[in-house]
Amino acid sequence: MKISIITAVYNREETIEQTLQSVAEQTYDNVEHLIIDGASSDRTLDEVERHKTPNMRVVSEPDDGIYHALNKGINLAIGDVVGLMHSNDFCAHRDVLKHVAQNCVLLGRCCVWRSQLCFGKRHKQGCPALGCGGACAEQTSAWLDASTRVAFS
Repeated sequence: MKISIITAVYNREETIEQTLQSVAEQTYDNVEHLIIDGASSDRTLDEVERHKTPNMRVVSEPDDGIYHALNKGINLAIGDVVGLMHSNDFCAHRDVLKHVAQNCVLLGRCCVWRSQLCFGKRHKQGCPALGCGGACAEQTSAWLDASTRVAFS
């Protein structure tokens, strides 16, 4: 199962590095990372280039805002699972995508599957997130639809 992660970014040189590293360090390796840059005028693209991996695709061109950029990424994505990770977010631990893939495979063709994934910067005690183990940063609801593509954010 291929997972596509879409990161829409514009002028985020100070935060994009952690986002890129977070995806690159995932233990699940069937991942494509789409960076949709709105023609940043700072050093964002330098950071992206510095952390570029073979599974990363970068599009940099003016757009009409974050939702336009995210939709561009969704249209380019080839994964069975599509995740949205903003340019100041990161995975709480290295197994987040592995847990997503395992649960999608275990559940098969589910119409809607609701779980918890952790992204962000603030730790919450007692987080119920899938595979969190208390190492979470911020609790976010995740809705997965595996009938066609699976999406989470």
